[in-house]
Amino acid sequence: MTEMSLTAFLDHEYGGSREEFAADIDTSTASLSRYERGERIPNRQTMNLIHRVTGGKVTPNSFYGISAA
Repeated sequence: MTEMSLTAFLDHEYGGSREEFAADIDTSTASLSRYERGERIPNRQTMNLIHRVTGGKVTPNSFYGISAA
């Protein structure tokens, strides 16, 4: 499975709006926007939800710039 950024997932894979995704991960759209821009890193609970909702395509490595080589 290929890892991808949160923005890439939302733009190319997710079938809903950013508002719907924010609700899926139990956060605000403002926080989601900060995650996308790299201004904030999700806490552990949110990170787990992101990983689950994206089917594992977005991982903690995506937020820390770590390649899964």
